[in-house]
Amino acid sequence: MRKINTSNFRSNNALMSNDSFFTALVNNNTDNIESNIQVAEVIDVIYSKKHKLYNDDNDIGKILYKRIFLDESKDVNAKLYIAYPANFDIIQYPIKHEIVLIITALGKNFYILILNYLNKINNNSLPGLTNYNLISNTNNSNSYNNLNVKDNEHNNDLLYGNTFKESNNKIKGILPEEGDTIIYGRFGNIIKLGNHVDKNNNYGNIKLSNGFKYKQTDEKNYFIKETINTVDSLLWITSGTEVADIKLITNEKEYFVKSSKHFSTLFSGNQITLNTDRIIMNSKINEIGLFANSGILLNTNGYLALDSFDSIGITTNDNITIKSNQAYINSKNIFLGSNANEPIVLGNKLVELLSNLLDALINETHMTGVGVSSPPVNKLEYIKIKRKLNILLSKFNKSV
Repeated sequence: MRKINTSNFRSNNALMSNDSFFTALVNNNTDNIESNIQVAEVIDVIYSKKHKLYNDDNDIGKILYKRIFLDESKDVNAKLYIAYPANFDIIQYPIKHEIVLIITALGKNFYILILNYLNKINNNSLPGLTNYNLISNTNNSNSYNNLNVKDNEHNNDLLYGNTFKESNNKIKGILPEEGDTIIYGRFGNIIKLGNHVDKNNNYGNIKLSNGFKYKQTDEKNYFIKETINTVDSLLWITSGTEVADIKLITNEKEYFVKSSKHFSTLFSGNQITLNTDRIIMNSKINEIGLFANSGILLNTNGYLALDSFDSIGITTNDNITIKSNQAYINSKNIFLGSNANEPIVLGNKLVELLSNLLDALINETHMTGVGVSSPPVNKLEYIKIKRKLNILLSKFNKSV
C-alpha cells in the first residue's frame, strides 16, 4: 500500500464528521468550523509541467494558498500551503487570488469550492486580500464588507495567470427560471438544465450555449435573457415547447424550401435545435444516417455538393423533379432505364444525315430510253420536309 507523505503539509486540524460539522453550522459555532474549514486566497495554480514546482502529473491542479483569518500574511515570503482538488470528476480550477474553502482529510489539504464573493462568472479574484489584518475582525460578520475591495482595481492580466484574461464586464449570466440548474464556465459557455411550463406541466429541457451577442442596452446588465439569436453557438434539447424566433438563413428567398410538400416554421414539440455558424459531422469508420418520418429538407443560399467515391443511389415511390437554369450530366456512359440497350441518337448528326438523304431525293433522276429523266414530281414535298428537320433538335437538352 502506498504510504501517504504528510511532511509537505501544515495542518493541525482534526477531521470532523458530517454530524459535527452541520451541528456547528446550525449552532453558528464558527470557531469550530473555521478550525476544520479554512478560507484561503489562491496564490498560484499548477496547470502544466512548465510550472517550476511541477514534479509529475499528480501536481496538475494543485494550488498554493495563504490562509485568511488564521494568519497574518503580509509577509510576501511567508510559507505557502498546498491543496489539491477535492473531486476528480468535476473540477473547477481557481484563478489566482480567488478565495477558496480548504478542508483537510487523510493528511492532505483539498479545495472544495470557489467563493462567489463578487458574484461574477469570469472570475472572483481579490488580489492581496490576505494582506489585510482580518484576525481581529473574525467575529464581525460585516467585516468583509468593510474591506471595500473592488475587482476593477486590478487591470493587470498577469495578476490572474499567464493566459487568463479578465472579462467580468463581457461575460454575462442568463436570467434563471424557477428550479433551474445552471453550470457556468468562465468564458461564456453554459449548460442549463431548465424547464418549460405548459398549463400544469413542467417539461424539462437541456440548453448548451457558448458565447453571447448582447445588445448595447444590455452592457450594464449582469444577467440577460437567453434567446436563440443571442447565442453564438447553441444546442437545445427541448420537450413540449416551441423554439421561437429562430432566423432561418434562407427565409424570404424565392427558393426557400420550394420543393417541400409540407413545411411549417412552427418548431414545437420534442426536438433538438442547432444554431451556429458552421456544423461539421465526420464519421471516421461507419455511415452517417439521416432517417425521418415526414421529410428531409436541404436548403442553402450557396451551392449544394454531393461527391462520392462509390455509387450514388436515389430510390423513390413517387416522382423525381429537377428544376434548374441548366443541368449537366458528365458521365462516360448514360443509361435511361435499368434494361436500356438501345443507343441514343445524336441530333445534329441525324439532321445532317436526313438532310443529305432529302437532297438526294430532291435531285433524283433516272436514265430512260430517251435520256435522263426530270426531277421527281414530289420534289416540293421533299423540300418542305427538309425545312422541318430542325424541329428534331431540342433547344435546351444537349449530349456529346
